[in-house]
Amino acid sequence: MDDAIPIQKHVSRRPDGGSTSLFLVTAIALQTPEGRKLIPHPSGQEVASYATLEEAEQAISQAGFDAVLDGRRLSHARRAPAHVSRRGTNDPASAPFQALIELLLKALSDREAAVVSNAALALGELGEYADQAIISGLLSHLGDDDPGVRKAIAEALGKIGAPALAAMEDAYQQAARQRAEKNALHTRLTIVTAYLEMFHSHRELLFQIVPRLQTALVDDHWLIRSQAALAAGQAARLWQNGQLRKPSA
Repeated sequence: MDDAIPIQKHVSRRPDGGSTSLFLVTAIALQTPEGRKLIPHPSGQEVASYATLEEAEQAISQAGFDAVLDGRRLSHARRAPAHVSRRGTNDPASAPFQALIELLLKALSDREAAVVSNAALALGELGEYADQAIISGLLSHLGDDDPGVRKAIAEALGKIGAPALAAMEDAYQQAARQRAEKNALHTRLTIVTAYLEMFHSHRELLFQIVPRLQTALVDDHWLIRSQAALAAGQAARLWQNGQLRKPSA
């Protein structure tokens, strides 16, 4: 039962003669913007307590594990943690990777550009399974002052692919409307670079990306038009080489 978490019932006596029950499970500690949080995990070094058995079972299920009570496994429909949507319990993003992902998201706010770049690249490795919190974290650095960070963000979004497309388009349109704002140019350029990166990992997205490139090709800044033309050339090359077929209607 190494992939399950035992629930231990602890009963304490009250001065009035009654008793209070707590349900204890092993957990890992995580620092979040809301404070310290305990996430159930079989190899955790912390103990999380719950007032009812149902609360303990739910917390374990949300962490992606089965519960064990008195040696009996309690199998439930498992719900993936916040950053593990669409994944199974044996997936790389399952606990304890949940804590790692939270720390990587926090690292995106580091003052050292190298830390931000590497955190972005690590989050990009989640590919199509990245959730909205990860995508939003990456998008918040589209216009970063450091070109190395922007390149890492583009690579990460390129690996994530389809789940990020809608948010990227929204960010592009907003930056286009607010082009006088600081770093609006960097934001648009990073997005177009991310489209180019997607051709390496997600060639099947070509027909979703091409209309977006058409918008970038008429941008009022030559850097955006230049990068869009480069991406358009890559798209044409893939098409002419027969590496992609137009999807049927």
